[in-house]
Amino acid sequence: MRPTPRAMKPLPLRAMYTAAALARSIGISRPRMLRLLRMQGVFTYTIGRSTFVPLTEIQEKLEPVWSSIRATERSRAMCAASARESG
Repeated sequence: MRPTPRAMKPLPLRAMYTAAALARSIGISRPRMLRLLRMQGVFTYTIGRSTFVPLTEIQEKLEPVWSSIRATERSRAMCAASARESG
């Protein structure tokens, strides 16, 4: 049985993301995310038990995740601009 795709949870714009945060954002487990990162050839940093993924790697190799981050940031910027105009 295949899992049904879920809507991606928004991620704020950062220089690095943990593999766990990326996994939560797309609704999969951390081990599955680590396998996906390896399969896509994504460069990661592992410090202790945490795995970090640079934003540049997400931009280049994980387009759906990057699109979600961009949309979230665009929405945040639009809300901030409208708050400045109205206030």
